[in-house]
Amino acid sequence: MEGKPYGFETFLFGWIDTETKNFPDVISPEMITIAFSIYEKKNPAVAKRIFSDAMNMRLGTVNLTISELSIEIGKRGLSFPKLFAMVEKDDNVYTHGYSRVCSAFVAAIYKAGGLF
Repeated sequence: MEGKPYGFETFLFGWIDTETKNFPDVISPEMITIAFSIYEKKNPAVAKRIFSDAMNMRLGTVNLTISELSIEIGKRGLSFPKLFAMVEKDDNVYTHGYSRVCSAFVAAIYKAGGLF
């Protein structure tokens, strides 16, 4: 992992563990989706890295924009809050490699070392 960037792709969703009750009252999952959709028009690369790629991983799709993700989610009878709450899989590989925040990195080291 040396030289790899910190797990920004998964950082936003690491604290979301249910479809509701994860956000302050003034913010909703729908609001976050709309905000990233607007931001995607200004800076698509950043929106893709910290939002769209994680959603694509959860759906098993590749390079869908937020609008395209919305359509795919609807086809599957899902919602963005359900996708937010999905657990990040250890074997998800993003463009630059694995995306792990500190606790997931330590758990991966323990697993690789045979502790688990």
